[in-house]
Amino acid sequence: MKKLVTVLLSLLSPILLAQRLPNLDELRIKCNQDDGKSCINLADIYYDGKGVERSYHDAVVLYQKACELGEAVGCNSLGYLYENGQGVKQSYKDAFKLYQRACGLKGGLGCNNLGVCYEIGQGVRQSYSKARGYYGKACDLGNEQGCANFAKLKELSR
Repeated sequence: MKKLVTVLLSLLSPILLAQRLPNLDELRIKCNQDDGKSCINLADIYYDGKGVERSYHDAVVLYQKACELGEAVGCNSLGYLYENGQGVKQSYKDAFKLYQRACGLKGGLGCNNLGVCYEIGQGVRQSYSKARGYYGKACDLGNEQGCANFAKLKELSR
């Protein structure tokens, strides 16, 4: 019985795996048709190396396209890559600009990350009041970390 289960699992594993992983060809086609969310999903796959060889370069290209298509998540993710020097030369200023774009596109995480930049003076002159403002905007957009950061700064300013 144990051998039968092992054989069945080995036969079913590729089928189950294929059902969980998005179809890369389908994502590429949709991304090439300017579907920003597909570009983000494909970039995430390359960033994580799930089912493909990890490629920060490919992730950068795809997040950039998503950002150009007006996807806040694409701008924020590209900002993260610039902040950490993954697939691009590290640049806090470029990361800051991308977080600004993400926030302008009503991306709560982008607003939170702008707040972090202002709080610690990364890529911009430090300003707790601006940090608190961006944390508040992030919170208003439903970003829980933004709410927590807003509360933390508010408490520190008392």
